[in-house]
Amino acid sequence: MLVFPEAHVIRRSHSASPIRGGLIPGIGAVLLWGLVPVAIRHFVAGLDPLTFSAIRFMAMALLAIPLLIRAAPWRWPTRDIARLAFCGIFAVPGLNIPSALAAQTVSAGGLGMLAATEPIFIVLFTLMLARSGVGLNVIIGGAIALTGVFIAFSSGAIALIDAANLGAAAIGLIGAASWSLYTVAGAPLARKYGSLALTGGVLVIGGALGTMVLAPVIPLASWPGSEVFIEIFLLTLSTSLAGFLLWNHAATVMRPAPMGLLLYLLPVVAILGGAALLGEPLTFRDILGGLVILFGVSIGEGRLKLPRALARQTD
Repeated sequence: MLVFPEAHVIRRSHSASPIRGGLIPGIGAVLLWGLVPVAIRHFVAGLDPLTFSAIRFMAMALLAIPLLIRAAPWRWPTRDIARLAFCGIFAVPGLNIPSALAAQTVSAGGLGMLAATEPIFIVLFTLMLARSGVGLNVIIGGAIALTGVFIAFSSGAIALIDAANLGAAAIGLIGAASWSLYTVAGAPLARKYGSLALTGGVLVIGGALGTMVLAPVIPLASWPGSEVFIEIFLLTLSTSLAGFLLWNHAATVMRPAPMGLLLYLLPVVAILGGAALLGEPLTFRDILGGLVILFGVSIGEGRLKLPRALARQTD
């Protein structure tokens, strides 16, 4: 297990303020990922989820090979190579296999709720493993944003505790925890070697490992035609390769906890995307929940300041 010493608890809110340069790429990654749950549900509706995952892993590994060659991680210290492999396992198969399995029975709203646990896991892993603390603004902003997610996806939250969905929800939580652990563990590598190197290593290692594990157990009849392969490769190019590059670049200048708050914007993107692309109704609950999420993220990222009396409680 990777351990990062000197884990601290709550610090003053200004100490956790993100560097401005990381917000734009972080939000860019969230915009790309916001519609992924819809895409996953589209593919697994007519394709075995493990087959879908295997094709996506293959695409990740192939598309990221040039980045891996450029980074030459085999020249890195042994400890960094081990951490890179750790990140590849948890970021790719650790996230995507549970997500694809959960998408078979969990609704889009339920998937949104499961994704909303990722910032919580990131805070927990930061406190346990990382060297930097968690600002009070991150705690308060995260709590407000989570409330907004519950407002927008209240029906999905209720469905998750249904007996028929508990197993799938637990699997989805494993994926959320895996991604969060990668975010915390991968940040030092991103700062040391750059986002291109981390992205290339993670996608090639994780994608190749996931393909090798799944491909032998998938029946030949499950493999789709070339059109589906092309569609999944295009999905991977836009969401995985570009999304990882943007997210890992944000990790070079932002701490994991405030960066994790950006993941709360995923439901907002999903709601707006569903309305714009699929013609789904935009309800008052959706709008209210989205506004509460934006308010919470603004506090967590330091765009809105805490009252002075509250901020002084951290002294």
